[in-house]
Amino acid sequence: MIVYILSFCIGSCFGSFFTVVSERLPLGLSLIRPTSHCTKCQTPLKACDLVPVASYLYLKGHCRYCQQPYPKMSFIAEIVTGLLFCLLTATKLWSLWFIPGLLLILTALLLSLTDILYLLVEPVIFYPLTLCTALSIFLIDSPFSLHAIEGLICLLFLAGLTKIIPNSLGHGDVLLLSSWGLFLGLLELNLVLLQACLLALFYGLISGRKTKAEPIPFVPFLTFALISQLIWQFGLIVH
Repeated sequence: MIVYILSFCIGSCFGSFFTVVSERLPLGLSLIRPTSHCTKCQTPLKACDLVPVASYLYLKGHCRYCQQPYPKMSFIAEIVTGLLFCLLTATKLWSLWFIPGLLLILTALLLSLTDILYLLVEPVIFYPLTLCTALSIFLIDSPFSLHAIEGLICLLFLAGLTKIIPNSLGHGDVLLLSSWGLFLGLLELNLVLLQACLLALFYGLISGRKTKAEPIPFVPFLTFALISQLIWQFGLIVH
């Protein structure tokens, strides 16, 4: 139990940091300056105001100084990342051989947040982490491999799809899915895409969107499906 509590605490800290990265990098802002502050009254936050999950609950989601509500996204990201760390601990995937998978998940989590905030697959995040994932596959003895032809097929197919059906996928979605085709292969990618589409369809049905043209951030659904696929495919190896 202590291991899972520790995993959740560490994960929630990462979730808080991921939120800062996803908010600031697309705007070209420093990750260090200015320090964390209330976006309403601009008051710098103290350490006791920045404890992941706990501070939000204690302050009931409001700024200690101006009483304005905080955005819920950081709180949700902290909980989701904390639970994800617990899941990775339970499936014993904190291993050297799974580093490529961890990098894939890291990339997906960060891009999910930028997609929610700005409807953007941030290149400053996507390209360096994708390169790191490819290098890790070369350098580490893992079950991952590069599927160059399948990645190219995926890129050509999805790019063609966006020409035939405009606005079906964003440019960033095409690049992200193509990179996953490179790392996972077409079969696994199709399973991820199917899960993500079903999740997005279900969300669209229950969210009560006013217009069909209203865009939905798709990367969070892809991320959920990717994690599900990786846990199913590799999490069972250790048992």
